[in-house]
Amino acid sequence: MDPPGRGDQPTSPAPIGPGAALEDDLAASGRGESGLKPVSSNREIDALRAALDEHALVAITDVRGAITYANEKFCQISKYSRDQLIGANHRILNSGHHPREFFRDMWSTISAGKVWKGEIRNRAADGSIYWVASTIVPFFDDRGRPRQYVSIRTDITKQKLTEESLARSNKALAGFAYAASHDLQEPLRGITGCVELLTNRLAGALDAKGLELLRHVAINTARMRDLVRGLLDLAHLEHPPSGFAPADCNLVLAEVKEDLRCAIQESGAIITSQPLPAIAAHPPQLARLFQNLIGNAIKFRGPRRPQVQVSAAPVDNAGRIPPMWEFIITDNGIGVDPDRAGDIFGMFQRLNPEKYPGTGIGLAICKGVVERYGGRIWVERAPDGGAAFHFTLPGADVAQARSKGAGA
Repeated sequence: MDPPGRGDQPTSPAPIGPGAALEDDLAASGRGESGLKPVSSNREIDALRAALDEHALVAITDVRGAITYANEKFCQISKYSRDQLIGANHRILNSGHHPREFFRDMWSTISAGKVWKGEIRNRAADGSIYWVASTIVPFFDDRGRPRQYVSIRTDITKQKLTEESLARSNKALAGFAYAASHDLQEPLRGITGCVELLTNRLAGALDAKGLELLRHVAINTARMRDLVRGLLDLAHLEHPPSGFAPADCNLVLAEVKEDLRCAIQESGAIITSQPLPAIAAHPPQLARLFQNLIGNAIKFRGPRRPQVQVSAAPVDNAGRIPPMWEFIITDNGIGVDPDRAGDIFGMFQRLNPEKYPGTGIGLAICKGVVERYGGRIWVERAPDGGAAFHFTLPGADVAQARSKGAGA
């Protein structure tokens, strides 16, 4: 359904024939920014239109939204005949998927003389659903006002169906991981308890080999427990809470430092930070992000005393709502091999597994948290050879809006 009709708009100048006004505009066009030569003949116009028709659904509407031209591909995909489409409004394609605000924004954009781009879910004449990636371009009269709108669309139905299928699969997989991880905790607790009892009661009866075997069981059970907890954390990311208040990163960092107190004292690590902003993220998830990155900075340390610096600065947002902030957590540890920088955020990816224990899930959780809130995460080499983890997160104003909306 693009663009919508407006019953209170003045009627268009004389209706145009199939593509006639578009041809006039093409013929009158000069050399544009692309450097293409002007269209100078009907043959060239026909060739351009044939190339466009081969790929795209093309429609022209007047300023009231009535369709004045529809190409053959539009008819094929929508399953309406040209006679049914001409004079009709794009509302006949409305699938009910998009809210009214979606089309109000579209109309506001094109009626202001701006190009609108977006993906639209339409309903064909036989009731089937199809998706298009649409670009709507206003054409102007001599007074600079829109006189018609040319809509050029690409059928992306297969792509959207694949995305929806993948989303369903991911949701089902996350549900399975959550259930399996939750159910695995109880037997693991039982195994851990039995190993502790055996160790305490049979310590004097077992030889060195027997005690070593029990130690291996305890170590592997603890690793399995950590893996299960990591999978649960990942599963929780698929069900983000709603209506949360903005997270004060200064308070979150203070809590993380308290949670890591033993590791900080043992390593002698120094954690410093600049004043941090409030962020539109659920505080426990933000804490897990900080804890994983700072914990890694302490764990993957070199011979020097660990030093970790946490800072944040606003991104050049160019009016973006909500504004984004870029965080940097820098350390002086062993750093990250540049060849592996793109891989370390994958599941079960571990650096130096022989020397450093871990599950390989921590950075995958970090990536999941950041992407859940529309940000991105990457790693660079720090000036002193350590690692500098960068990630972006939205400012707090959107969280405040969500919180108000949840309470309404």
